[in-house]
Amino acid sequence: MKKKPAEQAKIAEFKAHMGEYLQGVREGQPLVLYDRNTPIATLTPYVREEDTLVVRRGTKSLKDIVLSPPIPGRKSRSLKALEEERRERF
Repeated sequence: MKKKPAEQAKIAEFKAHMGEYLQGVREGQPLVLYDRNTPIATLTPYVREEDTLVVRRGTKSLKDIVLSPPIPGRKSRSLKALEEERRERF
């Protein structure tokens, strides 16, 4: 008797019926694996990047984008981190 794929399975159950669970994943059914009562992994169907990536042309040139002015007397955390990284490198 063929077992219906479940949304979750314990490791021992998964090992015993791996082919059936993987068939469910192939059909689009994600599977959460549990070690006792703790979720440890999620199996999801593989999707090739080339099927999901959409590349489109930019609508504006970078020079046409208007940035908000910096706050006087205050550096952002990201700017501080960038300056620190550059000091370490150079």
